[in-house]
Amino acid sequence: MSVGGSASATGGPKYGNGDDGPHRFLFGPVGLNAGYGWTSASEDGPGIRVGVHVPVPFVVLAQPDLYIQAPRRIVGGLDAGVGVSLIAAEMGRVAMPYVQVGSIGNGGSGWYTTQGFYRNTRNVSQAGRPVLRSSAWVPSVAYAAGGRRHTTHFFATGVPGEQLSRCDAFSNQVCEREDRWAAIVGVTVEWHRVRSQR
Repeated sequence: MSVGGSASATGGPKYGNGDDGPHRFLFGPVGLNAGYGWTSASEDGPGIRVGVHVPVPFVVLAQPDLYIQAPRRIVGGLDAGVGVSLIAAEMGRVAMPYVQVGSIGNGGSGWYTTQGFYRNTRNVSQAGRPVLRSSAWVPSVAYAAGGRRHTTHFFATGVPGEQLSRCDAFSNQVCEREDRWAAIVGVTVEWHRVRSQR
């Protein structure tokens, strides 16, 4: 079991979104986290973690996450796996499948990268909204500093993507594609049970 929090700063241009006013393409995480993970009794087995990120103050946009880590022997001794993060909200269906690869030592410290693909099918069923959907590649690099009872993750993320807008309020035909981007730096701190040695 782990609990913690994330804070980040987002940079990049601010874009117009109709009545929503100008804001950045995507924002980094700010909120509370919780998760529970299982490891195989053998190093030849996979690991699984389920978690949730609760943005502050937008509690209704809680983001569940599922991650499956591959046995080290089949990925050359690295720590690697696949996962998906979701949001199920009235105004959008958001999903980000991702791949994570790194090298984390027995003490919980090391580097890793996360490569995600974000897609927000935002307003397909909401006629009258100008933005139809958006998508982005979300590459991150991070360093985990492990301790007996906590791990601190420092990360930097780039978000190159695009936003698609409707031709009119009564169809899903796309008449405008706009390239967008954002940059994020942040930190996540997780408190967990005393770390066991592998």
